[in-house]
Amino acid sequence: MIAALLILAATLECGAAPKVLDVDRAALGGIAIGSEVDYVRSIYGEPDKILAGLDGRSVEWYYGDTFQIRFVEGRAVFVCSSGNNGLNTPDNVGVGMKSRLVKKVFGRPHEKLKFEQRQVYVYEGAGAWQMIFVINDDWITEIRLTANE
Repeated sequence: MIAALLILAATLECGAAPKVLDVDRAALGGIAIGSEVDYVRSIYGEPDKILAGLDGRSVEWYYGDTFQIRFVEGRAVFVCSSGNNGLNTPDNVGVGMKSRLVKKVFGRPHEKLKFEQRQVYVYEGAGAWQMIFVINDDWITEIRLTANE
């Protein structure tokens, strides 16, 4: 009887749904979904490149080739690090680290996708956002925060 209960408990735990991430874990390099243009500028200064969106509401800021932020009406809706530039999550996970760290820190992803040679781990946030990790050859190659628009 006890053995059966232990097996049942282990099965339920293994099949448990992934946990939704709290908003305090949703930042990259200190920039979160909803961060204002002036706040980003106060931390990183003027971007190297600015591209205006065709919709007239959005603008994309680029810092070098590895850090991108998209703003809609003055608030960040997309933050992306695609290089080993020291821009980590609040849990200290960044590009260039081993992929096993992602599951160790954030648990099982809500979605696990394959794209060409890469794997993509998608974590849902408490609110309308996602944190996405792109994995290539067992290394984190890109981290994205994106608002569900």
